[in-house]
Amino acid sequence: MARAPARVTFSGDLGCRHTPILPDPDLPDSCDLQILESTYGDRNHENRAHRQAALAKALDHALSDKGIVYIPAFALGRTQELIYELDRINPGVPVFIDSPLGIEITRLYQDMDDCWDKEAKTLKAAGNHPIKFAHLYAVERFKDHCRLLDLKGPAIIIAGSGMCTGGRIVHHLKHGLDDPENDIFFVGYQAAGTPGEIRLVHGEPHAQTALTKRLNT
Repeated sequence: MARAPARVTFSGDLGCRHTPILPDPDLPDSCDLQILESTYGDRNHENRAHRQAALAKALDHALSDKGIVYIPAFALGRTQELIYELDRINPGVPVFIDSPLGIEITRLYQDMDDCWDKEAKTLKAAGNHPIKFAHLYAVERFKDHCRLLDLKGPAIIIAGSGMCTGGRIVHHLKHGLDDPENDIFFVGYQAAGTPGEIRLVHGEPHAQTALTKRLNT
């Protein structure tokens, strides 16, 4: 009797449910062997439906001393999710996207509303654009980035790179982490050996001066 052929599914990154803007992923068909992207393959995440409340609580605490919250973020995906969540939270402070690539990708997201999930489409139809709000500012030119380094809080600055390996976030951390009123939130994966992982998340002593509050998701 001939054996039925084995079914192998290669998914790449399946994605998560309750991700802002994007539709939830479809469940794959049953298979004999599943091969998938495994950045987080060794852990279970908390329910993403509760993430907005967790972020709001952390921001309320961090901004209570009128400092600056620095958020290292990847230009694709994480930056747009943060904009969406911050619009829902409405922290009442200016939010700066200090990432030319992140700004350009955000504009692409804004133009591709036919690909959004039902919640995002409903918000826009009701006159509440999900990734645009009054106190959101795009910092594209390098000279404007340099001026932003001297900003006084309260404010939120989202900048790349997401693992603090380079880019504009490095300038902000050099200028701002010595001030105990300022904070840094980690909202993305920190690969082993990167500055975000070694020097901040796992805390070399000299990197801890002003690192008083952290958010890991």
